[in-house]
Amino acid sequence: MSYKNKVIDLTHTLNPEIPTWDGSCGFTIDTLVDHHECQGPYTFKAQKFTLLASAGTHIDSPAHVFTHGATTDQIHVDNLIALAVMIDARSKVTSSYVVSEQDIIEWEYIHGTIPDQAIVCICTGWDVRWSDKDLYRNNHQFPSISAQAAQLLSTRNIKGIIVDTLSPDRPDNGYPVHHIFLEKSIFIVENATNLHYIPPCQSQVVVAPLLIEGATESPVRLLALVPE
Repeated sequence: MSYKNKVIDLTHTLNPEIPTWDGSCGFTIDTLVDHHECQGPYTFKAQKFTLLASAGTHIDSPAHVFTHGATTDQIHVDNLIALAVMIDARSKVTSSYVVSEQDIIEWEYIHGTIPDQAIVCICTGWDVRWSDKDLYRNNHQFPSISAQAAQLLSTRNIKGIIVDTLSPDRPDNGYPVHHIFLEKSIFIVENATNLHYIPPCQSQVVVAPLLIEGATESPVRLLALVPE
């Protein structure tokens, strides 16, 4: 059977003005050699990037919170491509909204149990604030996930969780969600965008981190493959 997928980019573009966890500059790009500096008939431009490991759309590995956890380069590539499940919480979201166990149960009541080995995308719509880094960061007041919801999701044998905020945890709640997921080798992708273009099920997601030895986090190119 032949079929065609529409590719949806779920990645924010990197630039020096992107929001970051602590408000610092997360990315710079400098020119080392420019075209006008070259001699001869062929010219080129060479650049240097400086970035936080957590810049933009990025992945957290177990080593981000566990001393002996797997680093991003140790996450098997088979785990980075999977069926996508999209849980849409936009109609409920405020800056203090916490995705609950009940939200997961309601999704499963409509669509069935979350499939084994899926990657779960939590769509809050917070990504619309991305162009205003202060509004997006919002003094760390953004939609998050409850520990109870994380525990339930972790029982579904999922490969990863994707959020369109700085984190599934807020500092005032501690970081239970990171520990629940990463302890079970369920990776976390933060700062996604366009999750609302993914259907509740039947699409795939591709998570492509940089292959950096020993990295606990890494920027990713995040893509969804949606059947047309």
